[in-house]
Amino acid sequence: MTVTDDGAGLRVDNAARIFEPYYRASRETVQPGSVGLGLAVSRKLANLMAGDVTYQRVGEETVFELSLPNAVGRDAR
Repeated sequence: MTVTDDGAGLRVDNAARIFEPYYRASRETVQPGSVGLGLAVSRKLANLMAGDVTYQRVGEETVFELSLPNAVGRDAR
């Protein structure tokens, strides 16, 4: 699954850290709307299912991609 956004994106030094728990790229002094766990939890869950969540900047778009292995040959329950 891929999610794209045409916002400003991240600075290169922030992109390497966005999957760390509690890390927030924005250092605003106002009360944050989040605590910085969403991407860390998403990646951890994907890793536990032998997948991953990645970030990249492609042209003018930010792209987050969730990849999970196929369940071919597994019993559907």
